Amino acid sequence: MILSVDQFGNLITNLKPTDILPASKIVLSGQREIPNFCNTYNEGAPGEAFMLTGSTGYIELAVKNGSAASLLSLKAGAPIALILQENRGRTSV
Repeated sequence: MILSVDQFGNLITNLKPTDILPASKIVLSGQREIPNFCNTYNEGAPGEAFMLTGSTGYIELAVKNGSAASLLSLKAGAPIALILQENRGRTSV
């Protein structure tokens, strides 16, 4: 779930980096997928949501030079799903 929204519009989830695999993706209500994981905010493509590990130690959804909260129309308390993908298949959590 989304725990909070910071002052930049980044969505802080309740997921830790150890919860995800390299090929994991987050699925939002409405089936929108966030498959890209970046190491820094600058690595993200402008206008597209991506995941990264934030300063709080949790996975965040962010948009380079924008607001993930506005782009994705989400706020604190919103549910999300994590899809763990491995070489042999797909597991949903």
